[in-house]
Amino acid sequence: MRPGWLPTICSSTRWAPWSAGCRYSILHRRKAAILTAAFSKLRDGGAFYQFTYGMQCPVSKAQLDELGLKVNCMGRVLLNVPPASVYRITRIKPARLADQVESDAV
Repeated sequence: MRPGWLPTICSSTRWAPWSAGCRYSILHRRKAAILTAAFSKLRDGGAFYQFTYGMQCPVSKAQLDELGLKVNCMGRVLLNVPPASVYRITRIKPARLADQVESDAV
């Protein structure tokens, strides 16, 4: 499978224990590594769907911003115990543009 080809990735990774903590903790870096690897396989306009328990996105706004990503809540099942949510995570700008900005900064 070639990089940047997949239209969608669906995940049920258990992020909850990784949600809290220092910005530079090993868990923060592990989350960043997982998302970076996933988005390296997604084509421009592709989406990462996260199925999770809880009422907020398991990836913090600060970390999404740091990775150039945005999130939308696609739906919730409140009658589920615990409540379940689906989040759609996408790039703020196309990958090629993001790579260009990173290489210009170096």
